[in-house]
Amino acid sequence: MKIRPVTYLCISLLLLTSCMGASESSIQGTWEYSEEHLMPIAGEQHLTVIWFFNNGTFSYQACCFNVDQEITGRYRILEEDGDILILELYNTRGASFRLNTEIRVKIDRESDTLNIQGAGPFHRLGP
Repeated sequence: MKIRPVTYLCISLLLLTSCMGASESSIQGTWEYSEEHLMPIAGEQHLTVIWFFNNGTFSYQACCFNVDQEITGRYRILEEDGDILILELYNTRGASFRLNTEIRVKIDRESDTLNIQGAGPFHRLGP
């Protein structure tokens, strides 16, 4: 019996996503944190930070002080303790500043929010 490449790809994706633990599954998607801390200053905008996690890849976007930052790359879980994940970020691209290679993500399942590196709450965007 010959397995077609498309069938192999579909089976592989199903196996990979089924191996994901409950905590990692709950961070998948797009998360936003917004704060108006500089809005009262003329010419400034509010702080907006967006994290996106998708099966081992991530993106980070932030705008503040009228400067946009964007970083993309991969992540892996270094530690998992209940609703707290320590993620290692690697193969990163973008931005002129250096992002920590390890980030702490705290999951609040009741409110469906995240706290990332002490900032938050990050709210899920979309379904």
